[in-house]
Amino acid sequence: MARDGAFVQILVLFEEKNALDYGLALWAALHEVEHFYRPAAPSLTYRRYFVSPASPEPSFLTRIARSLGQIFVNAPEVSAIDLLDPRTIRPISKQLRAEEAAVIDQHQLVAAVRDVTDEMSDAPMLIVTDRAIIPPRDWRYIIWDAAGSIWSDTVSPPAVALSVAPLDPRYWRESETDRIATIKSRARAAALSITGSMLGIGRCADRACFMFNPVSSVLTLDGMRRFGRDHDLPELEGRRFDSRVTDPGAVSPVVKAETAP
Repeated sequence: MARDGAFVQILVLFEEKNALDYGLALWAALHEVEHFYRPAAPSLTYRRYFVSPASPEPSFLTRIARSLGQIFVNAPEVSAIDLLDPRTIRPISKQLRAEEAAVIDQHQLVAAVRDVTDEMSDAPMLIVTDRAIIPPRDWRYIIWDAAGSIWSDTVSPPAVALSVAPLDPRYWRESETDRIATIKSRARAAALSITGSMLGIGRCADRACFMFNPVSSVLTLDGMRRFGRDHDLPELEGRRFDSRVTDPGAVSPVVKAETAP
């Protein structure tokens, strides 16, 4: 994929509760992916869609907390709710509902989403969904899968489906402390890995890098915290997200950190 043109990000949440619980956190993560890769692809434009049965809104307590933050902090956090343009919101269509099942076929999902969003262009597409997608034979789950090969020039446009289902601590019956923040962090790491590949960035053996390969489990994603030095991309080297931002629904700034030797 060339580092210009357009890139499409589509959030598809079938469950209203999921949309309200972590829809904003994932929306923030999609913006963070754009901000992260901007130095390497300044000409790339992003189009986003929020497809769900309900649109999230900030709670009363969240609004109060944000107001207090704006009083006491010189640079208030940017909330994803402020970046959710009504023109980007789409309802779940009949065709998508026909695909509504515990496990969804990622190829059919891509086709249905194109109809909902009218995205029939040549732009590559990343779809993030709360449904599990069909894993390879003998696998329990898969985090993401390409609907066609993203490395083949014969498939145009490339599309990848990323499932949030196995990223949720509830899927593993883990402790739910900071559940939404965990989902966001894992989804963001996966989205950065996918987008990096679409930008033509190779994989590496640095476990802390967003381009580490193989991603064999969600625990692998937990360790992917920055961009490493093995890619000959000094404009990205050492970039990570500001850990001081604790609200999952806020867009974390990208900061520069020293990479490991």
